[in-house]
Amino acid sequence: MRGSIIQETLAGFDCSLYLPPNYKESKQLYPVIYLLGCKDLSHIMTILEKSMSAEPKGGQCKEAIIVGIETQIPERDYTPWEADALSARSRPFSGKADHFLYILETQIKTFIDKNYRTKSDIEYTSIAGYSLAGLTAIYALYTTDFALTYASVSGSLWFPKWDDFIKKHKLRQMSEDGVIKVYVSLGKTEANASDKLKGKVAERTEETVKVLKEQVAALGQDESDIFFEYNEGGHWEDIPERTAKALAHLLAVEE
Repeated sequence: MRGSIIQETLAGFDCSLYLPPNYKESKQLYPVIYLLGCKDLSHIMTILEKSMSAEPKGGQCKEAIIVGIETQIPERDYTPWEADALSARSRPFSGKADHFLYILETQIKTFIDKNYRTKSDIEYTSIAGYSLAGLTAIYALYTTDFALTYASVSGSLWFPKWDDFIKKHKLRQMSEDGVIKVYVSLGKTEANASDKLKGKVAERTEETVKVLKEQVAALGQDESDIFFEYNEGGHWEDIPERTAKALAHLLAVEE
């Protein structure tokens, strides 16, 4: 890996920061992607760097600071409201995503912007996540105003009442200079889950994409600003590869 990774503890969360290869030598300011639920960036960034150098199109990506944020209780920090546990062996969902996103904006992002060379405006800020963190990334699109681009990778869009929420709420139109862009992906066999609720993930994900397209169109944007693709496999397969693909999409240089 050509870039460097350092560890920080911010607002009680273990964070892993990726700095681009020439960060120390340059005076450049960088966009920032906040990658929720990420314990270790090294594998993901190694994959992303290889893809950028191996293919001409892959190389057309902006350099960025990536901030991985780990939580010990995703059922608390990455759920938008309370919901029952899926089984007797799992935790109930305590619905504290609003509090987490507040901490992300007012403490974690503030620290990163103060101590690293960032482009702090919303046009250069992204939120991404996998599984429940992917749910929270899309939830942030409706409830916050400090990022403009988002990625939900195998997001838990099966979550109870999620479909009702997105239909009843409007996107936060946050910038006159930029446009909202969202990347969504899902494994082809994720809907084969034994849990009845998780088995609705493909249906709910496709419905979410449909609603997002309609909502950005209502803001005068092109529906292509909402991008959706299927990956091979189930929910826990190829997580670093899928995440790297999402990051590459967020950082792609527009022609």
